[in-house]
Amino acid sequence: MKQKLSHLCLEQRLRYSIFRAGGAHLRWAFARVSIWVGVWRETRAVECLRNWQEKVLSAVQSMQIDSAAVLLPLLLVEDAAGADALSSTPFSEQQQKDCRLDGELEGDVRDPSKRRPLAPVQEPFVDHHVQQYLSTLPEGQEPKSKFLIPRTGAQCSRMPKYRELKPMTPTIPATAAERSHEARLYSAAYAEDYRQNISAGQMRMHKATCFKYVVEKGVKKAKHCRFHFCNFVSLALRVMENGVNRIRNFVFARTGKDLVLPRQPGQPMPCSAPVDENGDPIPLHPTAKVGATVNVDDAHGRGGCVMPTRWNPNERSSNGPAQVSVRANTDFQSMRKTFKDGFTEGRDEIRDPAYTEADLDELHRQGDKAFAGQLQEAVENLAKERQAKGLEYKCAEALAEDLWRDHLARQKRPYAGTRIGDRILPRAVRRFKNLIRSLVVSMVGDGIAAAFYACGYSTKPNMTCAPLLVAYGDG
Repeated sequence: MKQKLSHLCLEQRLRYSIFRAGGAHLRWAFARVSIWVGVWRETRAVECLRNWQEKVLSAVQSMQIDSAAVLLPLLLVEDAAGADALSSTPFSEQQQKDCRLDGELEGDVRDPSKRRPLAPVQEPFVDHHVQQYLSTLPEGQEPKSKFLIPRTGAQCSRMPKYRELKPMTPTIPATAAERSHEARLYSAAYAEDYRQNISAGQMRMHKATCFKYVVEKGVKKAKHCRFHFCNFVSLALRVMENGVNRIRNFVFARTGKDLVLPRQPGQPMPCSAPVDENGDPIPLHPTAKVGATVNVDDAHGRGGCVMPTRWNPNERSSNGPAQVSVRANTDFQSMRKTFKDGFTEGRDEIRDPAYTEADLDELHRQGDKAFAGQLQEAVENLAKERQAKGLEYKCAEALAEDLWRDHLARQKRPYAGTRIGDRILPRAVRRFKNLIRSLVVSMVGDGIAAAFYACGYSTKPNMTCAPLLVAYGDG
């Protein structure tokens, strides 16, 4: 980490790929499972993977911080319950309106009680040099643009006292109690400095350059924010089609990222729009709870990625030591992945009891029964699809036979071994090994993609910057 921080001044917007560390941890866990897999039920293999998942969650939320004013103070205290009162980073009324986090009803036809989350308004942060300029401005004189005010004394131009590593108290601490008190002063100064750094330079503001435009039928349309500061909401609305009132599902893009509330593995998804006994929305004030979430959506290769707690939809991801050291726009995005188990509605492979052969047989019978109930509709859809593509005609019986063959192949796929010795292993063990192997392959693919991204980003100014990448790798 220290080696990487020394190069941050070369490129302020540097995305970190810590794939190597995550892959090393997973290879260690995978090796132990491979060794013990023959006597899986009598070993600590599953407990090892469960502990690894929890450690990855803790590691990511301590490095990638999406809520500067909330998470960092909680990470710096021994007991989170004894932390000072928490508040989010700046969030104005206009931003609340733009992000649609006002707690109002969505107007969903199928779910009339569906509400939007209510994010409380937080006072804006006025930088120190602007405050000083406004305090000395003669009464009645119009202030000039903040871009024309000298930045002397600005938050990102300061060297805080705690960074000088001098005593924070009038006297040098001598006793354990005095040293503990000084440590709390250092922690508070560090957390406040980090919060102000984020407030001054890491809050997202949409501008024209955030959108890529395309021309469709002579009309210039804006696509979604290319920095992914948007979220999508599906609503059922009534529309008139050919004079008939129908209900249709629409997907709306909204400004700001999705809020991520604290959650522990195995717990249900927290309610993002709670209401009181009268049905009025309850503001989502930050709490002393800590807990990252795992992304269960495989879209864009994000399945399995860790999502730290986020209370402000406009706050960029950053890193505590990097941000206060560089004092500039420093993005930090962790590439670590882990199991989705404990965050999905289905079975938890690393916490629930292991499958038996009878359990797997029953699972297959239920799958066959569900597939048989949908087979007629699937055959009709496949016939229409083949006709639309101009493929050779097939009777319904032949299509049904093809679909059954594909269904049985999908059932066997999780139990297919990759080594000769896998053939003698129980199906449950083969299924569990393939679950781990799929995560390893996914992490390798993400690491390669991140390396290409860093290469393209670093060599944009000058294609002779390849030695710079070598320097990054050598520290």
